[in-house]
Amino acid sequence: MTLLAAFVGVGKYADPAVPDLLGAANDATALWALFSDSVEDLEARRLLDGDATGARVRQALEETLGAAGPDDTALFFFAGHGSRAHQLAPQDARLDALGDTTIPMDELAQRLESSDARAVVVVLDCCFSGGATARVLQGVPAPRGGMTTVSTLSGKGRVIIAASADDEEAHELGNHGLLTHA
Repeated sequence: MTLLAAFVGVGKYADPAVPDLLGAANDATALWALFSDSVEDLEARRLLDGDATGARVRQALEETLGAAGPDDTALFFFAGHGSRAHQLAPQDARLDALGDTTIPMDELAQRLESSDARAVVVVLDCCFSGGATARVLQGVPAPRGGMTTVSTLSGKGRVIIAASADDEEAHELGNHGLLTHA
């Protein structure tokens, strides 16, 4: 049995209209170090800031959820901005083209559904509701329903940990998000 893991921390974005998050890369590094030091048979990938492009995050999802067999466990950790339309914002996300430059929650749900992993743990240290100090992209349209939410990701053999509910904000304190800080 192997643990296939990806730890993504996006604190610096290519689009100057997307505000930086001081703690996101630190959060991914902290959890990557914890698991690397504690778990035998760990195959872990860490993507921070400029390395955490949409293509590389999708590749990391494929190398964890997609590559896991029936005896494996997969873990995916994401710290960075989310959007009110329930999208994960990789480093190359652009406010003027969110639909084309983010990873929608329904894509993550599809990857979970198609994974052969015995168990999957997903940790999302971002939020989707909005708020001035939240880990959510501001100034973008807010959808009115019909979207995949964090609760949609649940299923047999899955553990979903989120920094906030779908209608709550996620916050940073110092150089970490409150989820990782705690």
